[in-house]
Amino acid sequence: MNTQDTKTIPDDWVKETAAMAIRQGHCPIPMKLNTKTKELQPAGTFKNAETYPLEHPRWKKADINIIGIRLGRFVLVDYDGNKPKGAVPLVDLYGMLGDKPNPVQENDKGDSLHFLYKLPDDFDITTLKNSKQNWMQGVDLLTMNQLIHLKKHKTIIDGELPTLNEVPDAPQIIIEALTKPTAQDRERRDSSPASITEAAEIVSHIDPDIAHSEWVAVGMGLKAEYKEDTIGFEIWDNWSEKGEKYGGTTYLQYKWDSFKTEGGTTFGTACKMAKDAGADLDAISNKHYDPTFECTVDFDDDDELNITSEDKKYINDFFQGTAITLEDMVTAPPPREHYIENFLPKGVIGIIGGEGGIGKSRLALQIAIAVASGASFLNFNVSSPEEVLFLSAEDDSTECKRRIHQIVNAREELSKKNKWFEGYKVEAFDRNLIAKNLMIKDLVGDGLFFTATEKGGIAKVTKQFEIIKEQINAKPDIKLIVVDTYSRFNGGNENSNDDSTQFVKACEKLIKGTDRTLIVIAHVVKGGSDKKSMSSVNDIAGGKRLTDSARWVVMLDRYLMHTIKDGMSPENLRDVANQIRMNVVKNNYVANEVGWLFTELSEYFAPCEKRTEHKERKQSKAVVERDRVSKLVIEELTKSPKSKNAMEQKAGSDTKFAVSGKVLLDIIGNMIEDNIIVEVNNPKARGSLLQLVSSNQVSSKVQDSQ
Repeated sequence: MNTQDTKTIPDDWVKETAAMAIRQGHCPIPMKLNTKTKELQPAGTFKNAETYPLEHPRWKKADINIIGIRLGRFVLVDYDGNKPKGAVPLVDLYGMLGDKPNPVQENDKGDSLHFLYKLPDDFDITTLKNSKQNWMQGVDLLTMNQLIHLKKHKTIIDGELPTLNEVPDAPQIIIEALTKPTAQDRERRDSSPASITEAAEIVSHIDPDIAHSEWVAVGMGLKAEYKEDTIGFEIWDNWSEKGEKYGGTTYLQYKWDSFKTEGGTTFGTACKMAKDAGADLDAISNKHYDPTFECTVDFDDDDELNITSEDKKYINDFFQGTAITLEDMVTAPPPREHYIENFLPKGVIGIIGGEGGIGKSRLALQIAIAVASGASFLNFNVSSPEEVLFLSAEDDSTECKRRIHQIVNAREELSKKNKWFEGYKVEAFDRNLIAKNLMIKDLVGDGLFFTATEKGGIAKVTKQFEIIKEQINAKPDIKLIVVDTYSRFNGGNENSNDDSTQFVKACEKLIKGTDRTLIVIAHVVKGGSDKKSMSSVNDIAGGKRLTDSARWVVMLDRYLMHTIKDGMSPENLRDVANQIRMNVVKNNYVANEVGWLFTELSEYFAPCEKRTEHKERKQSKAVVERDRVSKLVIEELTKSPKSKNAMEQKAGSDTKFAVSGKVLLDIIGNMIEDNIIVEVNNPKARGSLLQLVSSNQVSSKVQDSQ
């Protein structure tokens, strides 16, 4: 018999070991060598609990020195003391496990051991992580769709694996290490007294996934600093939980109890690590105000005072974080980050307003698709692809999908053009990224309210909202939420300031503590659609507190509706209807240009030239050139104020301005006359600086100057 034939015949050890595993209630998996990577891998799938009886053909080509066993509800403690970096002493492992378990497989030297436990019967496997690599040095935890490898050169204790009923339940320390942290866990940690201490802020600058010895040093330093005060352990536990290597509270408590309070590593070691990571220790120290008084609350037995976790942050530590340092006035803080650069900020509540049927939902969906795919929106770049949740109570999922199809295909048609709208070119949307990142929740007819009134009182947050809030906040990768529309999700009085406040508070719960942005789609007040221009937040239907709470507001209106005349041709009527204006009427973080929109292709908003009447009037080359340079000036001054001399130095035929210094200064002079730019004193030198006026003024003046 030749060598090739022997490879196709199951080895006796493989057959006997697989038969034993099946007899003991296990699921053996054949293994094979990957010819490309030269590594052993499963010869078949097993994630859906597939089984491979001995007569299965995959066994004939399986490796003869190893088989895999799908763990299922078994938990494997894999101790690898034979690896180059070694492992924790076995006595320490046994101490943490609470006993000395019997191994099920070991090597000849006794430094590579496998121990088996089982998940408790009442354990919720949906909260489970399948593995915890390097739980301790040289120790991995595996379960569910992971494998224990039985190897020919190792010894299976007693010649067979135990059944599920023969192994003990996994100890709490293992269960904690394999349990995913929940949103409630994170909220509890973030709201704990330990989270607001100076020490907590210092260690927050250190990567919790640092080397094991450094991680231990942080814990030892906190123990030395706080002695037996439990707040020191809470700081260490809260910080460690943010890392991938987190081993669970019980494991940390075991390590904490072994630390000394004196004579060992001090908290200065952790401070040095934080400073090396970029922490400004002086600024942190100045920021954490140490109050000189103690707040006590005394009340009679007849009084009722329910102090919630939200209330506790005002007791004793009210003045923490109030200090302003010299560094704050010397070094500018980082600029506000945006999901859509210079258009949609991160971490805000925004509003898109306009009359019914004008395209608010379509615009919001186009924004959602751009963020989900990472492709540009209008002329603005998207920073990176992000997950988006679109809550639709206006249009069902079928209608939303119809619009997505129209938008994506219209964009693809635009991408085939060499240039469109003032020389800009767009790329097609990445369909795979949209499918991966965009979620549409159909809530039409569900009656889901964020807030609702009871017995005619002020609206309150509903239990339904609290339930979905927990589910949404458990998905931190969702960066943009669209709520379509305000009237559908607000169960209170739409025009009541008090009820609007409660609705905003509900929305804030979905973005609090994150960089998530939430956009609310809202209608306009009755009669608003008859106006010539709709560029005020006051036109939005809803209490004033709704718009006051928003940090970003966009309005849509049919710009040329006032030019409609009796007897106008259908072609001209269509031309008027398609001329839709998008005006950023409020943005607290960046000066925005007014955007002009029209439906160039089916259901897709794209910029077009501004028209002053229903028939297009072409601008002269000089006017077009002036507008082009004006936009570049605004772009430069948005970055920072500059002197006239500095701007003149940017002129030239080989620069982006492509005009002479004289022409550039003339255009700047016109912009000063139009009050788009103002001259202010230069505090650092003689002369003056050119500076943009506020965002809303810029939008208005650019519009007028055109």
